Amino acid sequence: MDFVLEIVAGGSQARINELFVFLSVDDKGHNAVVTTSVGGMHLPMITSKVRVARLMKQQARDLERSTRHTIKLVRFSRCEDIDIF
Repeated sequence: MDFVLEIVAGGSQARINELFVFLSVDDKGHNAVVTTSVGGMHLPMITSKVRVARLMKQQARDLERSTRHTIKLVRFSRCEDIDIF
């Protein structure tokens, strides 16, 4: 199973205005961020690019079949600075 990993150089001026997140839903309706294993590490299935989210859909479907948990793709689009360090 391939995984898409996209890293942006530190000098990038791009602002993240939305996040696409894969969430699992348990039988009580509780949500959790889906993670996937890559090279022995667990990484969250979150991206700021719709193109990458589309590429991750098949992996989410595979995880749904193996875990039998509902998985949904959600978009968070309200960007608000809480703290700036």
